[in-house]
Amino acid sequence: MPEEKIKKREFWWRIKALLLTAILIMFIGAAGYWLYFSSFWEIRAVEVVGLNKINQEEFSNQLKSQVASNNFWSWPSGDFSVKDFPLLASIYIDKHFLKRSITINAQEREAMGIWCFYPGGGQECYWFDEGGIIFEQAPKSASGLIITVEDVSANLRAAIGEILIDKSLWTNLKAILDSWLLDDLNVAMVALDRFNKELTMENGSGFKVLFSLKFDPRLNLAALKKARDDGLVNFNRLGYADLRVENRIYYK
Repeated sequence: MPEEKIKKREFWWRIKALLLTAILIMFIGAAGYWLYFSSFWEIRAVEVVGLNKINQEEFSNQLKSQVASNNFWSWPSGDFSVKDFPLLASIYIDKHFLKRSITINAQEREAMGIWCFYPGGGQECYWFDEGGIIFEQAPKSASGLIITVEDVSANLRAAIGEILIDKSLWTNLKAILDSWLLDDLNVAMVALDRFNKELTMENGSGFKVLFSLKFDPRLNLAALKKARDDGLVNFNRLGYADLRVENRIYYK
């Protein structure tokens, strides 16, 4: 084949390739515009499910401002970060394609108790949940029905949305707060010593139970319950029970 014909064929192939590329770019651009800028994909409805204490409209508007678009494809689906929503334990977004609507499933945090700090000699108290996260200011409770932990660490200040203590320590602390002891001891005071990683519970008569948060307390708690049931430990007659040594109980 003559060289001139080969060059012409290559030239036309390049022209065709450029045209096809241009058409493809135009198609992608048109499709992108249709998907993200056409009014066809504007969200028709946003429904919030699961809120009781939080104002639904305010929450919905705050979430919309983070998404920053009313386009169906711009909204995320599935789990959404609760970082900016300390009162919520979880947010899950469902997108409904045919209806072009959004359902926001929100779960509010449930209070497990009150945690009090003492920065600068003052007192600051907060509600905390099952995960050990503080999420709202609370009054100092005088009711024995509500767990109140006194965090006596000097000059420690809390931050809403943060976990109270290291997760491994929280697991052990929660095991104590969830145990039979809280009701049977008729606890009047719970105090945390962060420096020594210890917890003290005291009832109205002055009997104390001392814990270490460095290990799982459940075995020691079971042993203390057996000693109580067998009549070896009387919460109203003894001064304290020391459970700060793993697999050991000391009482006086």
